Amino acid sequence: MALLGILLVLVAAAFATGVLVDQTDTTTITIFDRAYQVTNAELFLAGAACATVLLLGLALIMVGARRSAAKRRQLRAVRAQAGERVATLEEEKRTLERKLAESPSADGSSPAPQTRPEAMTVKDRLVARGRRRKTPEEPHTPA
Repeated sequence: MALLGILLVLVAAAFATGVLVDQTDTTTITIFDRAYQVTNAELFLAGAACATVLLLGLALIMVGARRSAAKRRQLRAVRAQAGERVATLEEEKRTLERKLAESPSADGSSPAPQTRPEAMTVKDRLVARGRRRKTPEEPHTPA
């Protein structure tokens, strides 16, 4: 691949040298209703400048696309970690609620009454990955 690249650069350099040395012909170019007399070398250099600007624009587009893809990957990873943390905290909460429900109260009376998920308020419901759990009493709402 490197050899092919070097060969293409040499061919382009030979072509550029040939165009720049042969400056006998002139060409009339009309741009926005204005006529310009240019030599072949000037025309070649204008094309080379245009190609350079085009390649620079394409390079900027590629850099921006890579950067935004990296940001999306990082955001996806952070969201996954947050989801794992929420799941861990929810499991810990359920474990602590079970322990609290099974342990006798401080005054020696019977264990605290267990709360059913249906009796919980909206604030008490667990939220994981943006979705809340529906209880049997809640009506189904289509998305």
